[in-house]
Amino acid sequence: MKYKKSSLENMQNLDEVYEMLVENCANPQTRFHPTAGDFSFLVNFEEELADFKNKAFQWRDSENKLAGIAWPDHRGIYYISIRQTDSDIYNNILQNIEAGLPEDKEIWLWNCETDITRQIVLKQREYSTNGWYMFYGHKSLANFTPEVTLLDGYSIRELADSDLPMKVELMGVSMGDIDTRTVEKYHNMQKSVVYNNKTDLVVIDSNNTVVGFCNGWFDKKNKMGVIEPCGTSEEYMGKGIMTALLNHLFTVYKQNGIIDVYLPHGGLCTYEDENDNAMRLYKKLGFKEVYKMFVRIKNYNPLNHDEYENEVHSHFTKSGRIKLFGE
Repeated sequence: MKYKKSSLENMQNLDEVYEMLVENCANPQTRFHPTAGDFSFLVNFEEELADFKNKAFQWRDSENKLAGIAWPDHRGIYYISIRQTDSDIYNNILQNIEAGLPEDKEIWLWNCETDITRQIVLKQREYSTNGWYMFYGHKSLANFTPEVTLLDGYSIRELADSDLPMKVELMGVSMGDIDTRTVEKYHNMQKSVVYNNKTDLVVIDSNNTVVGFCNGWFDKKNKMGVIEPCGTSEEYMGKGIMTALLNHLFTVYKQNGIIDVYLPHGGLCTYEDENDNAMRLYKKLGFKEVYKMFVRIKNYNPLNHDEYENEVHSHFTKSGRIKLFGE
C-alpha cells in the first residue's frame, strides 16, 4: 500500500491522532507507546504545539485515513505510532526519517521488546539495541481495597485553578529533564479530548501548598486507566504522599468502572542493579511489568558517548544487530 506523507501543520486539532492511539491500545498487552494520555502530556509539555506540528509528520492511506505519525522528542528520540500492524508503513517511515538526516547521524527511536515484526525491520535497517528503556507496568483493581492514609495536615483533591501555578512549578522540580512547563501549556492539555479533571489530583499541606501530584487518564473505549506523570519534590519523599495519592486515584478509577491501570516510567537502564525510588513505589503498589520500551540506535558513534554509555550499549549489542525478544 502507498502512503502519502505530510506535516501536521494543516491539522486543526489532534483529535484524529488521539483516536488512532486509543485504537492501538485495544490490547494493552501488546500496545505500543504512546497511549493517548502519554501523548497529551508529551505534546503539551515538551515544546510549543506549533513547533511540534512543524517537526512531526503524518502518513495517510489511499482513503486519506491517518495511518501513522512520527516525531522526535526534546531529546531527539523518535516516537513512531502506526495504525497498521504490518511492517510496510513502518519501513516506509524509517526510510523517510533516515533520508532527511545526514548519513552518519545517530538516529534514536523507541521500540517495544515484544514488537517482533518491527524489530525485524529495525534489524534489517541496522539498528542496534541500547540498554536504556521505559518500564510499562500493569495493576488490576479487581480486588483492590482503598487504603488512603495521609499524615495529619495533608489532603487530596482534584486540581483547582488556584493550584495550577504550584503544580506546574512542582512538575518542573520533580521531573527536572523538561523545564518549559507553563500554565498556558497546562490549559492546552486540559482541552485535549482525553483529559478528565476527576483524575488530575494534587496533595496539599496545611498551608494549601501543592506538595504532590498525579495525572490519570481515562481510556473509556478500552476501559483502562493510564498514569502519566506523578511526583513530589525530594523533601516530601518517604512521607507516604505518593502511596496515598495513587491509592486515591485507583479508587476514582474503580468507581468509574476502570479495572486495569497502566503506567510508563522512563530513564531506566537494564545494566543497573538497583531500581529508582519510583520503581520501588510502583512495585510496592503491585504493578507488574508488561514489557519494556527500548531505545534503538542506528549509526551509534562511541565518540558521542561517555565510557558508561558505551559499556551499556556494548552489553546489549551482538555483532551490531538487534537482540530479538526471546533470544
